[in-house]
Amino acid sequence: MESINGALKDLSETKIYERIYGWIQSNAKKALQDRQTSQESYENVTRLIEAMPKPDAASSADRDIIFSEVLSGHFEYFYMETDENSVKLSEYARHALTKKYEMGLHDARLSANVKKSPLYLHSFKKFVEDQNAES
Repeated sequence: MESINGALKDLSETKIYERIYGWIQSNAKKALQDRQTSQESYENVTRLIEAMPKPDAASSADRDIIFSEVLSGHFEYFYMETDENSVKLSEYARHALTKKYEMGLHDARLSANVKKSPLYLHSFKKFVEDQNAES
């Protein structure tokens, strides 16, 4: 893990997002088609892919939600995928979040920040719809 941390330590959050964004935009739909996923999962993931802002337009909240999705969400399908630098998407995401938040994925500040992103509704659309249906 030290070699990965060494490779990542000087990367900014924006650069990490740029690398994840690049891989997802180039490879995710094909990788998803190669897996056996439900139609609903496929649609949720592709909706989120299409909604991802370009790196120069992504806010801190946008980046945080994508990092979270890679570790535990719609983009978890790509957790072990590696980019051209031989770094797993999960390693990028984990590094970005633990560098910014003491408790990483489990930090309350992260939870608060992701809710500021328009991607939050894309990410949790099914959950929100289910909650609204119960009301």
